Amino acid sequence: MKEKMSLRKMIEYNSNLDDFEVYLSESLTPINPRPEFVNELKQRLLGSKERRIDRNKVLRYSVFGTAGVVSTLILIVTSIRTVMTVMGTIRMLRRSDAPVH
Repeated sequence: MKEKMSLRKMIEYNSNLDDFEVYLSESLTPINPRPEFVNELKQRLLGSKERRIDRNKVLRYSVFGTAGVVSTLILIVTSIRTVMTVMGTIRMLRRSDAPVH
């Protein structure tokens, strides 16, 4: 059976990272996780990824939808202003062509 290291040895090992790794490997014994734990963790991790993708899709569609509405409104306002400017110009030309009394 492996002996636990004293605090003094741990401090000595702490001076060098490689020695600290050796200390950990001697002190800690690996365990195999329960299959239920592994399955549950896997489902949680994969599920969160799918939820994140769905959130990204919703955000993307919201941004593109808003951009589409705003650009359509800008196009309509610009078109109305252009028509009004052309009509005003035509009126001014007609008035200048009218005979002066």
